[in-house]
Order: sequence, then C-alpha cells, then structure tokens
Amino acid sequence: MSGANPLLGARLDASCIAVAAELTERHFRRRPELDARFGPAGRRKCAEDAAFHVRYLAQAVALGVPQLFADYLEWARPMLASRRIPLDDLAGDMKELEALLVERFPQERASIEAAIDPALSTLGACADRLLFAPLTPPAERYFKAALADPIEAQRVAEELAARGAALNEMYVDVLQPAMHRAGELWQANRLSVAEEHYFTAVTQRIMARLHSDALQRRGRGPAIVVTCVAGELHELGARMVSDLLELEGYRCRYLGASMPPRAIVDFACMHGARVLAISTSITPHLGALREAIELVRTDPRSAAMKVMVGGAPFNRVPELWRVVGADAWAPDAASAISEVSRLVA
Repeated sequence: MSGANPLLGARLDASCIAVAAELTERHFRRRPELDARFGPAGRRKCAEDAAFHVRYLAQAVALGVPQLFADYLEWARPMLASRRIPLDDLAGDMKELEALLVERFPQERASIEAAIDPALSTLGACADRLLFAPLTPPAERYFKAALADPIEAQRVAEELAARGAALNEMYVDVLQPAMHRAGELWQANRLSVAEEHYFTAVTQRIMARLHSDALQRRGRGPAIVVTCVAGELHELGARMVSDLLELEGYRCRYLGASMPPRAIVDFACMHGARVLAISTSITPHLGALREAIELVRTDPRSAAMKVMVGGAPFNRVPELWRVVGADAWAPDAASAISEVSRLVA
C-alpha cells in the first residue's frame, strides 16, 4: 500500500522491548501512586502490555494499514476495562507512545502519526463492555459441558453427531463458536487464562475423536499443507481446516503451531503442495506470514503453489490478504474448503 513503511516496521519490532520499558517508566512517572498500588509486578505487567502495543503498531506501519492498530485498541479497551484499567490510562499511553517514537525516529514522524492518530480518534467510541451474541442451543450445550467436565463434553459431541450432525457442522456450528465465546470471556476477565487453555485442550480432544470417527479413507486429491506461522500458538482454527480438507479427499498435511517460514516452505515443496494454507490469529505474527509468502514467491520449486491465509486480522481487514501477497483468504473453516477447491481447479 502507498503508506507502507516496512523498514520502520522492522525497527519498531526490533526495539519493542526497549520502547516498552521507556513507555512503562513514563507511565509510572505520570502516575506515581501506581508504584505503591502495584509494585514491581505491576511494572512488569505494564511493560508486557506496552510491548504488545508496539508489536501491533509495527505491523500496521510496515503494511501501511492503520486499521490494524485501531482494531487492536478496539479489542484492548474492553479487555483492559474489565481489569479496572481506565480509558484515560490507555489513551494517555498511546499519546505518550507517539511522542516517544517521534523522539526516537524524528524522520518517520508522518508514518508514526498516520498509524496512531486514527486509532486515537476512534478510541473514545469503543465500547467498555463486550456484547456477546447468543450461541445456538447445541453450541451452548457444548460450551457449558466442556467447561464443566471433558467426559460430559465428549458425551454431548457424540450425541450431536449421532443425531446427524456432520463433521463440518460440528466444527463450524458448535466447536468454533464455543471456542470464540471462551476467548470473549477471557477478554472480559470472566475466564482465567488457565480456564481458557483448558477449554481449548478439551476441544482438541473432542476434535481428534470426531475426526477419527468420520475419516474412512486417506485422501487421494491434490496435496495441501496447513500450518500456523512462527509464534502463533492458536492452532485450533487451522486444525479444523486441515481436518475438513482431509474429509473432502485432499491429501492434507497439518504442521501445527509456530512453524518457521523457511521450514514451512521447504516442507510444502517437498510434498508437492498445490495450496499452502497459513493461519495467524494476532497481528504481530503477520511479519512471519509475509516472510513465508515471499519465500514461496521466490523459490523456483513453488512457482505453481497458491497461498491461502486466514485468522482474525484478515477477518477484521478484508483486503489485508491482498496486502500480504496471498492468493486467497478464508474467514472460516467452511469457506476454506470452497477457496481451496477454486485454487486447485
């Protein structure tokens, strides 16, 4: 895009820890009462949050897509509000961050302001509380069961399957929205990080059982490789895509979480993949995703390979898949099937 500044984005990413430390120091200097209230642990947590701010900003700057940073703040406001961190603190930190970065990179003032100012202008319009869309009765049943007991969750899933729910329906209409709800409840500080991870582990176990029961034969169709980029640990969506593609008859190979770009491309080339499907759920991992796509484009072994991307950043910014150089984008597991079919046609 015209406002893209990949060099500055890389510099921001490389200096995120140092910038976060300075931003935290300024925050506590501005609010000296916080030292007595939170102590060293509070400073460490503040520095962690500040590093996230900088990493999200780095990708917005690198790609020239300010909406990525605005969407991040829209997500962060209710998350922080649920943990009793007021809007004034967040807005003050963003203004301080802008001033700090302009001091560090004075020649890049225009790019920095272009990424931060639109997000600041809309921050006041963001909601402090999340409004949850209702789950369907099957998804609600599964959600409550999975939180309570893994055996009960298995019983609910098997009962729904016995009533005729196909694997894609179970994934897309039951498990996926239930997982989304668990993430929302963590964001709203109503589930701990341990509870959210437990819910994910239960769902992975359910998926393995459902997939094993549904798959009768090995696919003989075109080869597809599905993976998550380096640093990306939210792999459930990619796993769903892989399972459903395999059920459709594709020779699907799933690499799992946090794969280095070079390893992804080497593996896909080795197995003659027609499509490489890459997932990332958070904006800071877009750098690794772009690196993988660039390797595909420059490696002569992958001249005919197509790249499909998916994950939350692409759902929030629908044209982002074009910006990163992909051939297609799928907003969910069901859409991924039709997109792969189109790419290999």
